[in-house]
Amino acid sequence: MLSAAPQMWGLAAGPLVNTLMFLFISIPMADKRNRRERRGFDEYFRETNSLLPVRIKKAG
Repeated sequence: MLSAAPQMWGLAAGPLVNTLMFLFISIPMADKRNRRERRGFDEYFRETNSLLPVRIKKAG
């Protein structure tokens, strides 16, 4: 899209800013709240990806 209409660069900025805010503000705030309020969340946090809730396989 940007190669066809370079003057529309602002359209790419919105999703980028939204993703960065999600990764660096929303997810950390939710994780902090969950650590305070949910028993066993620390273990879940260590074993699970923050962005996509999929268990992380440990080597060995």
